[in-house]
Amino acid sequence: MEREPAERAAAAVRASLAAPRQPQLGRLVAAARAAGGLDARLGSELLAVARPARLVPGMLAGADDPEGLLAAELRALVAEFLGADAERWHGLQEQLSGYRGTLPDLLAARPSPAAGPDEWYPPSRNVLGVLAFLLDRLPDQDVRALLPALPEALLEQLRPLTAVAPAPARAAPPRVAESALMALDLLRRACGDTQPPLPEDPEVLAALLATGAYDLPNWTTPAWLLDACDAAGLPRPERVYGHHTAELVTATFREFCAAAPAEGPGRDAAEYADTALARGLVRAADLLAVVPARFTLGRCPAFRDTALVAEAEPPGLPERGPGQGFDELGDGMVAHLLDRALDTGRMDGADLLIRTAPAARVLMYLSGALVRDDLPQATRVALATLAEQVPLILGTDPVRWARLGAALTGRDPGWDGRGSVADLLEHCAGGAAAG
Repeated sequence: MEREPAERAAAAVRASLAAPRQPQLGRLVAAARAAGGLDARLGSELLAVARPARLVPGMLAGADDPEGLLAAELRALVAEFLGADAERWHGLQEQLSGYRGTLPDLLAARPSPAAGPDEWYPPSRNVLGVLAFLLDRLPDQDVRALLPALPEALLEQLRPLTAVAPAPARAAPPRVAESALMALDLLRRACGDTQPPLPEDPEVLAALLATGAYDLPNWTTPAWLLDACDAAGLPRPERVYGHHTAELVTATFREFCAAAPAEGPGRDAAEYADTALARGLVRAADLLAVVPARFTLGRCPAFRDTALVAEAEPPGLPERGPGQGFDELGDGMVAHLLDRALDTGRMDGADLLIRTAPAARVLMYLSGALVRDDLPQATRVALATLAEQVPLILGTDPVRWARLGAALTGRDPGWDGRGSVADLLEHCAGGAAAG
């Protein structure tokens, strides 16, 4: 007897569906839902026959679908007719308001948008509800490929209605992104033939792609980053092969100087020189030799660290502890200070990994060391230790590698960025955050 109200309510819905004008369909569906008569079978009938298309998602809300049959039908429909094709979603948005037929018929028609890709008009609340409903049933890989192609204004309206349109990732500053990319690349290389999982988090990938490293000397976009972009449906960055010799770096720096205003070259020149020094591509003295006499070395940011590196004993080195005060220094100066400390025995390879911080700066130093042939022995020991320990600690565990990517790009609230390389690896393996 308890099933009778549910059966009667479902029968009333079916009678309305069969009528030409489907009278009072919305009210009858609400009554069926309240009576427990809106099951997956009735939901499938509504999906197939109910009109107009823009009202169907609201009717299907709350359907009893314990085996996921209705959900699977919806996912198949969205994947087949919409997928990650932004033009189809655009066409759907334009047609929904005035379309009087069923939702499957509208999707199967694959309507083309009348407006250009940059001319999405603000949708009504009903249309937004339909778009959010369908987005929630799109496979994750299609969502990642689709969202960058949708207008930010539309995503802003969709965010309160769906979990798959997150707030845009905050782009990391290029130098921070470069540090994260080089650190992650180094740790992946440390695994040798073992292939770590590719980064999948869209925010982490966006941060890695924000780097300016592709235009810096002797840098090649890692193949794993290109593969990760392909897997996530993101456009590949340009693949730039460096092969910068000392002569080419010096000539480029001379061009920076020749084109500079009276106060000297700016931050771009400083970063170029700094990276070349950090990777051992050129000697500081060679760069300073091409600087015109009219520039004051101590006051121009492009030359300040370069001049200090060129000195026999940079100011502050005897008092500076390992890793202390690195934040305000360029990579070339950090590499120089670490080289000197390791060469003179003030630090060894274990100190570099266990007691030197922050980890991102140490890893960037070690990444630059891979292309140098004048390394301190202690640096070689540190690289060998990483090659031994990283496969043991991180292995091919996707959760640990995802945690590493989030920590290096500033997207892990549990990692404050102040710990050593050993602290970072412990954190990614599940230990407590350092600092």
